[in-house]
Amino acid sequence: MLIVVVWVISVLSILAAALGSRSAFALQVADRFDQQLQASYAAVGGVQHALMVVARDPSPDSVGFADEWVNNEGLFARQPMGDGTFTISYVTHEDGGALPSARHFLASEDGAGSVDGTLLTRYGLADEERKLDLNTATEAILHAFIQDTGRVEAGPALAIAQAILDWRDEDEDSHPMGAEDFYYQGLSPAYETKDGPFESVEELLLVKGMSPALFARLAPYLTVYGSGRVNINTAARPVLRALGLSETGIKGIVFYRAGEDNKEGTADDRTIGATAAIPSELSGVVPEEDVNRLMQLVQGRLLTVQSEAFGFSIVGETESGKGRMAVACVVNRDGDIKMWAEE
Repeated sequence: MLIVVVWVISVLSILAAALGSRSAFALQVADRFDQQLQASYAAVGGVQHALMVVARDPSPDSVGFADEWVNNEGLFARQPMGDGTFTISYVTHEDGGALPSARHFLASEDGAGSVDGTLLTRYGLADEERKLDLNTATEAILHAFIQDTGRVEAGPALAIAQAILDWRDEDEDSHPMGAEDFYYQGLSPAYETKDGPFESVEELLLVKGMSPALFARLAPYLTVYGSGRVNINTAARPVLRALGLSETGIKGIVFYRAGEDNKEGTADDRTIGATAAIPSELSGVVPEEDVNRLMQLVQGRLLTVQSEAFGFSIVGETESGKGRMAVACVVNRDGDIKMWAEE
């Protein structure tokens, strides 16, 4: 009888230990889920915070680097939200390109195709109108951009530009150096031409002639989320170059925007208030032929002084540090979330 009792007690002890271990594991999983949920709430709260800051912009009809949403650590770094915090930031290249995080500047894990130069982290939002819109840029602009920024010879650059046009137009007629279904259906795996607007910049990787390394050089200066026009007050230098401006003209625009301290992104930055004011504001700073080119772009509905969409990265974290969520996001002034990509 004693042996049976000892045996029963031993079995019950083993079962109790197993049940306790399982319960502890379940509690750990529940706690981890709760921490992650709190981090996600903090990230969502960050979007609303960003929209609030944009909504109180006193001059939405004229957007420049002096606006408080561009670079403001006090407004966007480790802001409290419930039992956690959120941080809103983006990474900018020294020549003005911008993406939510530094990893987007790399074409592959070994860094092939990474952007040359200094990358800077800014606490705030990057307007999408500082970039070229893949759906509105002309063949000439795309050709110049791919050749200069992508460091591609003139012929191949033109072929890629025409392939982009074929990808986004609705017809099935191929440009002389472009590509339609006949080309893409011969690939493995095969697929069809979009014959419609780009829905993401990453879609460019499907276009004939595009490589991961080339994409990495181009992506920081491209968008599909903005108004379709380039904001002269924030445009990156490679974008201004692709628009057909001379180096002297570009330096003049940057000098004008930087203000007295000659630094963009500070309180004394100057902003052109309306496209009609471009000739008077830039006279004497930018060559006349460049001013004329800018007004041609205005007439072609390719240039503006406004920004309607904004990209950034949100990192939501719990106080304990156990929960964390990172999201690349694009929103517009109306509060629509145009892109949401958890990292």
